[in-house]
Amino acid sequence: MDNDIVTLFCDVDDFCIIYEPQFNKWLLQDGSKKRIRKSKLILSEVMTITIWFHASGYRTFKDYYKKEVIPHLQWAFHDLVSYNRFVELMSQALLPLFGCCIFIPHIYAIMYKYITPLYHTVHLLSTFFIDVFVHSW
Repeated sequence: MDNDIVTLFCDVDDFCIIYEPQFNKWLLQDGSKKRIRKSKLILSEVMTITIWFHASGYRTFKDYYKKEVIPHLQWAFHDLVSYNRFVELMSQALLPLFGCCIFIPHIYAIMYKYITPLYHTVHLLSTFFIDVFVHSW
């Protein structure tokens, strides 16, 4: 099981290496300088923990994070944040999470199994990702 999360993280991190520069290029700029502070957890770590939750069998994310991630995954994610901070970071990972599910087949299989009601949203976002990222290269 430990090897599975490392493999998942590597796949998600490879996706984020491509995704983040492309996404930052598409952000609107107003000309003012803005500080972009680094979080303790990088985007790929937040996405990995979120994806792992869907395969974990826990019913609520709060229980999963407090009972599984903090005590048992400290070895994999050294700079874990509090539950409340992690929930804030999840909002930044929503769009790339759907993109990751589209471009990495086994992650899509995990997420689709647990998020079937969101199929139409995934389909719309997949169209967006294909139009923006694939056709722009």
